[in-house]
Amino acid sequence: WPVLIAQLAWFMHWKKFLIDKLIMEIRILKTKDISKSYIDTINHNGTKKFITFSKKLKKKINKTDLISYIKNTPINEKLYGIFENNTHKANFKLTITYNKIFIGFLVFLKYQGTGLIKKSFSKILKLKELKNAKSNKLYLGVNSKNKNAIRLYIALGFKKVSRSNKYMYLRFKN
Repeated sequence: WPVLIAQLAWFMHWKKFLIDKLIMEIRILKTKDISKSYIDTINHNGTKKFITFSKKLKKKINKTDLISYIKNTPINEKLYGIFENNTHKANFKLTITYNKIFIGFLVFLKYQGTGLIKKSFSKILKLKELKNAKSNKLYLGVNSKNKNAIRLYIALGFKKVSRSNKYMYLRFKN
């Protein structure tokens, strides 16, 4: 028994170590990153109503649409992918205007509710676009019906913009 207990303790130590050492990568999104999971998520009825790009096209979005979207991203916008152990699990977009920075998230369906944004948010705040920004406030738009997103954003430190039920902001150090 003592040997079995020691082996179990060793296994639990390494399991915790491996879980703690998940490799989180945040990088500019490339067209080669477009996956079935990305396409399925952006076309899902529960997602589509909250994503401006999906609502604008008013049709089922395909890989060609997403390639065009990525290739034609305006200069003041940056599209990022969030990868965990080389698996593309989410995207976010930074839109930088003269005095404001906006962020929007898209977590792929099978990774929603896994804490992915919470786990990656500190890395997001370290991006050079935010470090070099003229503003120290990060804004996001959120539909008041999207209660899960609102809970997440509050947990990350976002506050509601006064006189708005759509926008939230976070003051950060840059």
